[in-house]
Amino acid sequence: MRRSLTVVVLAYLLLGSDGARRPLLSEEDDTALDMLYKSYAKTFKDKYGVIFDCVDMYKQPALDHPLLKNHKLQVLPSSSTAGAPVPFGLQESCPDGTVPVRRYVKRDKAYTQISGQHFAQLLIESEEGSQFQEASATIEVDTLIISAGQVSSAQILLVNEGISGRLIVIQAGWAADDHNTTGCRNMDCPGFVLLSQTKTPGMVLPTGTASVSISKDTQTGNWFVFLDQEIVGYFPKEIINNMSGATNVQMGGITYAPPGQGSPPMGTGVAPMLGKKNLASQFVQIVVKGAKIAKYWVDKDVSNPDIYNIVMTSASSTGPQGVSFQYGGPGGTYH
Repeated sequence: MRRSLTVVVLAYLLLGSDGARRPLLSEEDDTALDMLYKSYAKTFKDKYGVIFDCVDMYKQPALDHPLLKNHKLQVLPSSSTAGAPVPFGLQESCPDGTVPVRRYVKRDKAYTQISGQHFAQLLIESEEGSQFQEASATIEVDTLIISAGQVSSAQILLVNEGISGRLIVIQAGWAADDHNTTGCRNMDCPGFVLLSQTKTPGMVLPTGTASVSISKDTQTGNWFVFLDQEIVGYFPKEIINNMSGATNVQMGGITYAPPGQGSPPMGTGVAPMLGKKNLASQFVQIVVKGAKIAKYWVDKDVSNPDIYNIVMTSASSTGPQGVSFQYGGPGGTYH
């Protein structure tokens, strides 16, 4: 099963406390995206058969968003924490001035799913009055076999719990699925601005590790996504309600299964054990910046540790793996 880089333009927006959901891709979006792919500088397939189109950077899907009508493209962050790029990305690169956009297909359309979703995560809460401006970790990218319609992912989420119960979430990581989606992800609807010529949402990641970072640009208010120290692109402030920062950060595994199915495996499919390291998947070198930590804890919504579990392996930033945890499990039927 392919593991692909995933960014969520606006994972979900809950109004009040009723968890109201709305469709995130309309028939009008279908038409706009169909028009997009009639004009591109180059098209190519990766070794997995995924099609990418090299689109003019200034005519990419993000800029079709109505809130970005007057947006000025930010080519580089005001101050970058990224180091030298590492030799990883698509096998082909796009010409100068263009960016690779994974070919959209109409079966990618989906709606935010809540029922059937499970998680095992590290939760980090900021002190009142302060907000996180950056979150990063090195994430294990695992090979999984899952059934049609299921999703298993490893994500970093920055959450702003604003006034009046308004919740804004931006997130990045990897997901294994059967080419369907459980939200408005990647480039399936306008919003995420691409900058890299070789790294793009929807690209297949090799098994191993991926360093993922999301950080706010202090001058512009845009939120940049880095993969292995190279800029992928950014969430413009306009589409995330000028999000000032994150009141909490969540990291770990999230799965989804359609009604009537057991939950899919998470991570490597091995559940971690308290006090003993095993072959469970892990997040290491976890860093959050911009706020004081009020508290942190591991949490999951499945009580049976044989299905999913999560265990802190280090709470110290000075160890060889920094702050780290193991998570995951084989999945199964949960009642």
